[in-house]
Amino acid sequence: MKNTSGEIISNKKKMRLREKSNITRARSKKRLCLKCGKRFLSKGPYNRVCERCGLLNERMATSTYSIGDTSPGKPDILEDRFYELN
Repeated sequence: MKNTSGEIISNKKKMRLREKSNITRARSKKRLCLKCGKRFLSKGPYNRVCERCGLLNERMATSTYSIGDTSPGKPDILEDRFYELN
C-alpha cells in the first residue's frame, strides 16, 4: 500500500507556503516614497519611505541633539507666567 498521509501533509505545507507568498505579494507592491518621490518595492502598507530615505532619516535622528541656551537656575518667561496663573 502507498502511504498517502505523508503526501497529504506535504501538500498541506505547500498550500500554506503558497498562501503566505500570495499574502506577501499582495502586501508588497511598488509605491512612491513620501520623501523623494521615487518608486520602490514596499514591504507593506506601513512602509511608505524607501530604504535610502529611511537610512537618511535614521542617521539624522541619531546625530541630532541640542543644547539649551538658558541656565537651569533661571526660569523661562513662559514658566513665570504659568506659575503666576496657578
